[in-house]
Amino acid sequence: MKLNQNQLDILRAIENGQWSDTEIAQELGLHISTVRYLLNVMKDQDLFDSHLTYNDEDSRKTKYIIHKLTDKGKVAINNPDDLIIEEDFMTNKITFTGPINAPIGVLQNSDGNTVNITQNNNQNIQEIINSLEFLEKEVQVFPEEEKQEALIYLDSLKTEIKTSQNPAKIRTFFKGFLKIATPVLISLIVNGADFANNVTDLATKFDVDISHISLSFK
Repeated sequence: MKLNQNQLDILRAIENGQWSDTEIAQELGLHISTVRYLLNVMKDQDLFDSHLTYNDEDSRKTKYIIHKLTDKGKVAINNPDDLIIEEDFMTNKITFTGPINAPIGVLQNSDGNTVNITQNNNQNIQEIINSLEFLEKEVQVFPEEEKQEALIYLDSLKTEIKTSQNPAKIRTFFKGFLKIATPVLISLIVNGADFANNVTDLATKFDVDISHISLSFK
């Protein structure tokens, strides 16, 4: 398990008694949507115990209340090297394949089972990582809030590709990134054509339909 700096800061804030998403956002100077997204990710990783509270007048207004760090959460802060690499025990891995410039193919079949193919696996994974790192450089021109959210999704994608390779999570993270990369923001990118080509290539590899998205530099 690899945590980014914001995730480590959130865990330390929890350890220091900041037990709600709003308190953590204020303490760390992060946008509340960023904190809630990261809390959702880390809750799935069993790093803390928590529950959501709901506003009686508006059910959309929820608030994370954190009870405590789990033992795993404490290890993640203090001795991350002691964490068991969970992906070694996963059975639903994706094995990427095909020529370096060719689509990898559908990640799941109609029954929801992962499709495994075995050629050029490491090469294709590295190609995907390179594309994601290129996108990370290009979104630096986004406004600060959108930039941070885009970087979180791209970092989560890189981590997922390098580790458990869960198809549902890969698609979710990629779609989250696409929602942020609006045509207006894409127009700010200097290397627009390369950005569009990388997005299109990744969409093909992840089996995500982007026909509804305007990539004006294609």
